[in-house]
Amino acid sequence: MYSQAVTRTAQDVFGRWIQWQKILADLPLAKASLAIDDAFWERFTLNRCAPHHPLGSPALLFFNEAFTTDRAAALHELHALFDHDLPGLLEYLKENGLLSPAIDRLEAGLPVGAVIDKYRRFADVIYDFTDPALKAAACFALGNRIFDFCLGAESHEAFRSLLARTEDRPFARLLHSLLWQHLSADGWRDWHLSCLEALRAQSLQGRTVVYPAGGCDFYQLLRHGIYNIEVIDPFLPSQGDYYSEGWSWLISAQTLGDCITIPCGDHGLVLRRESHQSLATFEALLSTGETAVLERCKVCWGVYSDMNERRLGTLTLHRRFTETHDFAADESRAVLVSFNELFLFATSRERAGWGLDLDSLDPSRVLHVKQLRAPASIETLCRLRAAEALPFHFINLGSCAT
Repeated sequence: MYSQAVTRTAQDVFGRWIQWQKILADLPLAKASLAIDDAFWERFTLNRCAPHHPLGSPALLFFNEAFTTDRAAALHELHALFDHDLPGLLEYLKENGLLSPAIDRLEAGLPVGAVIDKYRRFADVIYDFTDPALKAAACFALGNRIFDFCLGAESHEAFRSLLARTEDRPFARLLHSLLWQHLSADGWRDWHLSCLEALRAQSLQGRTVVYPAGGCDFYQLLRHGIYNIEVIDPFLPSQGDYYSEGWSWLISAQTLGDCITIPCGDHGLVLRRESHQSLATFEALLSTGETAVLERCKVCWGVYSDMNERRLGTLTLHRRFTETHDFAADESRAVLVSFNELFLFATSRERAGWGLDLDSLDPSRVLHVKQLRAPASIETLCRLRAAEALPFHFINLGSCAT
């Protein structure tokens, strides 16, 4: 250990999160047309005329009579369908000849990236608002609407049934492409405001927020008044791109008394390293294909107000893999997961997931999901696992398990 404690700023330890992360509120997509300006239509015209619309692309709608006679009304209809009527969007695309067994066969023979790009370009055009914050919020909302349709209790059977119809499978690829793009590929860093507010309410009721596979992604929790946090993560050295800069210092056996200062508006927080417990080693398969031997440990940071040194809570970092019991029902704990890990937790090992024992979990357990406007349930995980086991499979919506 170092002989003298050090104080680091939030920028030193969480600079990447401060720069990268956005907190996005839900956006009614049916009203998105109100944000369209002349610059939007200029970009729309360029994208409409650009020769990048492959066979079966929904972007071919832009050449239909509806877009030549009243493009604003036609675009508003698309926004409304994405907002609250995805089955209606399915029928709309079918009526315009953009869903068929022939298109399904064509897409099945293309590289996955080419299919994703086909549907991503379509959404990019219709949500290409001049304000980048508005565009980000719209894409986040789009991902949420698709998640609710694919895995919601009322619409999941409709989603599963379209997977069985070859003429509708291109629509399933559209949904999965946009879900993955906006909640995983782009949205993995970002937080939904509704999730943070729900966790804040849980915290005020005395519950600790438990964040399996959360890494060092707790900066926004602290900033939103959530001070009792437990993170469970193996902190794999091959995953440095998904952690903040100070991740290794946070969990290492440094000097007790080390501090981190975090500004929070008109006041601030101080994290103070209070204990470090070294435990048994464990093996982890890295994304490089190598096996690493890592030290299991438990590190506790006290959370204090910088105004009066009042203790507000405790941040505990557990270096280990998540286990099924971490999701066990417990009135003193609220569980938080990120979108990618939600899929890894639910998916079987045969589908490159983590294969948690869902049957052993209390069906009343609620999971708060970092990118989603509403919590998920254990039944949501069961529906996800059942859908992933169906014969039709396009992409893994979760990231690499290591």
